[in-house]
Amino acid sequence: SEHLGRPELIQRAQRMIDWELSLQAADGAFPGHFGEAGSHPVIFNQGQILHGLVAGHTQLARQDCLEAGVRAGRWLVAQQDDDGCYRRFEHNGVPHVYNTRATWALAAMGVVANETEFVAAARRNLDWALTRQTPSGWFATNAFTPGRDPFTHTIAYAIRGFIEVAVLLGDERYLAAADKAARGL
Repeated sequence: SEHLGRPELIQRAQRMIDWELSLQAADGAFPGHFGEAGSHPVIFNQGQILHGLVAGHTQLARQDCLEAGVRAGRWLVAQQDDDGCYRRFEHNGVPHVYNTRATWALAAMGVVANETEFVAAARRNLDWALTRQTPSGWFATNAFTPGRDPFTHTIAYAIRGFIEVAVLLGDERYLAAADKAARGL
């Protein structure tokens, strides 16, 4: 709310983090769909939560966010196939290029926690995503379901993941892929 001051916002953020941390499984996964019976982890959602854990550690100096983030990152690395693609724990059971937004969080946690395997896994995912880019800049397998067009937000997720990892790791290939996709769009 615009009537809340900074201390109140920080308290709310702290409570939200406490709640989120209470949901993490022993293997590092978080539920993919909150409130649903039998909710299974989802790669993209795990990345979204990992963004929050990076922020909780870097902006609020919470060591528990770093520790939970490392567990979450290890879970993400364990789910990745050798070619860098995520095929398990995917929305609708199909791979998605927009997971580059999730692997941006994995790369960020890798940098913050000095976990080189996280950075390597993020690169593998983006390298796989590069194989899905057409000459026009379009990304195949970027929609929620096969054979359908992606939504603009999934296109933006894919592009943003490439941009942010390019900046974070200084990799021009990823910036070029983002530029090509944006120009094609």
